[in-house]
Amino acid sequence: MQIKTEEYVCNYLFLDGKKIFIFLNGSIGVKEFFFDFKKYKNIDDGYLFIDFPGFGTSYFTGKTKKKITKIHIEALYKILLKENINDFILVLFSLSTVYLAEMVKIKYFIKNIEKIIFIDPSFFLSDLVWSKKINLMNKKLYLNYIYNYKKNISVIFHSFLFTKKRFEKVCNNLRMFDSEILYKFNKECFKIIKSQKLFNTFKKIDKLYILPFSKKNAKGISNLKNIFFLKKCGHYLFLDQPKKTYSIIKKYAKQYSRDSIT
Repeated sequence: MQIKTEEYVCNYLFLDGKKIFIFLNGSIGVKEFFFDFKKYKNIDDGYLFIDFPGFGTSYFTGKTKKKITKIHIEALYKILLKENINDFILVLFSLSTVYLAEMVKIKYFIKNIEKIIFIDPSFFLSDLVWSKKINLMNKKLYLNYIYNYKKNISVIFHSFLFTKKRFEKVCNNLRMFDSEILYKFNKECFKIIKSQKLFNTFKKIDKLYILPFSKKNAKGISNLKNIFFLKKCGHYLFLDQPKKTYSIIKKYAKQYSRDSIT
């Protein structure tokens, strides 16, 4: 499925259901990240996986001077309207937390987000380890680094996974990201995280936090409600421990049903 405009093509996968889960990726993320949800979800759960323009199978048809984060949320908005999704649970992974800064400007999201689930989110500049690295590079050094990164992405990505499983489909689509778009997107994310208080976005909406256990995480946001720490996993919790991750998500969303909303 796709949304196509003069500026971009945005590919996504959608299944309707009584509960709709919208999964959004972090930096250069692809929709294949969340495919295990199809295996572990309840039979009547729906989902939306998406490749935003510039990443995975989605792309820009030409140069753009607009903010990448704004275009991504506009694309998501078009998809939600097209599929008539009026109420949903938003699942944000890693750097996708920055999209909250754009969503809060659109009444539709304020009205229709029922719950927000964060998977190892990026709220502070200290969370942006890889992004910080490429943000400090000059353009020439960055392009050379990205060239080598794409060439070795299977080895690099698998080394992050605790289970050492092979996700060839994920890696193949990860290689397709637009280097120029990533560079611009990364710069925007730094500004958003530095200037926005993302913790205070959508104050009235219930939130859940799922993080890998570490001393940093235990000290950082342990005072928040609804936190789950998973051991023996890295940044990609939903790939390292999919059954456990998705069981937490399902349990948290159990009381929510589209049929019960008035």
